[in-house]
Amino acid sequence: MAGRGSRRWLVGGIALWLAASGAMAQNAADVRRELNELRTRMETLFLREAWSEIEEAASRVIEIADTDERRARGFADRSLANLGGMRPRQALVDIERAIELDPAKAEWLARRGEVYWTLNRRDEARRDYEAALEKDANDFTAKQGLARMGIRR
Repeated sequence: MAGRGSRRWLVGGIALWLAASGAMAQNAADVRRELNELRTRMETLFLREAWSEIEEAASRVIEIADTDERRARGFADRSLANLGGMRPRQALVDIERAIELDPAKAEWLARRGEVYWTLNRRDEARRDYEAALEKDANDFTAKQGLARMGIRR
């Protein structure tokens, strides 16, 4: 009898695990779908310079992102929205979080350079522009930032 109950428990446990796995897979698909919808929506919002709406959408990306890379993109997008909305200190907080999550991305360093430029922290801006170009010699934002400073590279 004990063997039968143990087997029922095992079969029940396997069934629960399979159900949970299916739900997780469905949830992951739903998250990816929502992330794609948010990305598409934000592209339109950026064209309209709808900073507060971009900030809301980016915050949602940060909340549901399933990887550090996607979460970093959310912080970087929210940073840009804050910069556009004239909140450079909050933009700095967000872009630094993006750099923590995805330090290999030259784009984030160049973006932080833009934030530093806005905050009139020119030496830090220059360092970030140069660091971005070390990672990606073609980063347009970094090249543009250095050119604005009168530095050719």
